[in-house]
Amino acid sequence: MLMVQIWCLLDAHRLIAWLLLMCTAWNALTSQLTPVCICAALFVWFIALLIPFYNTINAIMGSFGNSFTAFVFPTGAYLWVYRTAAARANAPKQPV
Repeated sequence: MLMVQIWCLLDAHRLIAWLLLMCTAWNALTSQLTPVCICAALFVWFIALLIPFYNTINAIMGSFGNSFTAFVFPTGAYLWVYRTAAARANAPKQPV
């Protein structure tokens, strides 16, 4: 895992070294690509940090999704359907 993180951090530097090795001129395009490569490498590094915690993240997302589906969505639908006095008057079971 540590090797993946190190690879991601050094990836942008490898690209710059490769461009210099191939005798590519340091022009405006290369200067514009450097921050993009560094940002992409940092993003991949962040994703690599999250991989060991995939089960935990999946369990947390499942618990929020399950509670929303079981409790919040039906309550919201009920409140939306019976939001007017006319709808409450036509309800099959009258509110107290």
